[in-house]
Amino acid sequence: FPFLLLYIMLLIAPFIMSGLYWFLLPSELPASQRLILQGVRYADALTSHQYQLSLLRTWIITAITIASTISAGLLTAYITVYEGGGWRRYLLFLTMIPLFIPPIVSGYIFRIIFYPSGPTEAFLELLGIPKVTWLSDPAGALAAVITANVWSSIPFAVLIMYGGARTVGREYWMSSMVMGAGRLRTFTSVIVPRLWRYILLTTLLVSIHTFEIFDIPYIMTFGGPGTATETVSFYIYNNAIKAGDAALSSALSVITGVIQILYTYLLIHMLRRF
Repeated sequence: FPFLLLYIMLLIAPFIMSGLYWFLLPSELPASQRLILQGVRYADALTSHQYQLSLLRTWIITAITIASTISAGLLTAYITVYEGGGWRRYLLFLTMIPLFIPPIVSGYIFRIIFYPSGPTEAFLELLGIPKVTWLSDPAGALAAVITANVWSSIPFAVLIMYGGARTVGREYWMSSMVMGAGRLRTFTSVIVPRLWRYILLTTLLVSIHTFEIFDIPYIMTFGGPGTATETVSFYIYNNAIKAGDAALSSALSVITGVIQILYTYLLIHMLRRF
């Protein structure tokens, strides 16, 4: 019971208070009128074109991050669990490095990497590829933010996929190899289908981690150029802190929270089926 009470105090109560921001403010207006005003702010939030764009942008970052981290996790599991030996045994430890670096520091690192005349531009110039102004170009800035977020999210996927691969009986691997299937085909056709539960779990955790992304675009691009890297969290921040519209920001937060809850429920429901 004490844990349930603490959960309600820390999570559910603030969520409800945010949803009824205007209704709970001290005011001489009658309760019915304050509820109408609160409803108007929710309507403004739902019909905001800028919010819809930031939501779409966040989903794009999330989708690419999920695909990239799961691929990295599966590759690491294949190399460390089923290849093993030599330098491969150290690969797992190398992929854990981003776990010990705060996202804000990762943002600074990748800002330097993609900075004009920085390492990335110098490397591309050596290859004869035309110069790309990463942080001042909308598409380039979004790609840079996604790269930094993928790098900081890889440890989640690697740990889950490595643990999942260790639970799959090695007899599946050996019997497939005896039947004449190659290593890569054995992994993709025999091992991966038995890792769907872990893939869904990775999708859930990486989604939660990425959907709240704020510090990386804040440090790297401050949401720019223009609004090219403005995520949902950044858009809510701009309305709450810079524009001072706390009522709209609370409505945006509640709407975003409901979207995350529905998405999480869907993934958990899928997890239970495996």
